[in-house]
Amino acid sequence: MGIIRKLLAWLSVPIICLFALVFYAARPFNPDNNRILARVVARFGRAVLGMERPLEGWENMPQDRPTVVIANHRPGTAEIQERRVSRSGSIGRAHHHGLCSGVRR
Repeated sequence: MGIIRKLLAWLSVPIICLFALVFYAARPFNPDNNRILARVVARFGRAVLGMERPLEGWENMPQDRPTVVIANHRPGTAEIQERRVSRSGSIGRAHHHGLCSGVRR
C-alpha cells in the first residue's frame, strides 16, 4: 500500500501542474499563482501520503499583519511543506549542516 501511495503522490504533481497551466493562462503574471499551486500540491500530497501536520498556538498568531515564523520541522516533510509568505517577499532557509555555524544559542 505504501508504494501505491508514493506513486500516486509522484504522479499527481505533473497532473496538477497541467491543470495549473490553464489557471496560469487565465491569470498571467499574478504573483499568487505559484503560491496557490504550491498549496494545492502540498495539501494533496499530504492527504495522499496520510501525513498530518499538527499545529499548536494558532490562536496566538496575529492575523492582521504578515509574520515570520521560525520553527523546527520534521526532516521527511521538508520538501512538501506549505509556507505562508507575503506577496512581496520570500523566505529562504538554511539547514543545520554547518550553514548556521555562527549562530549562538
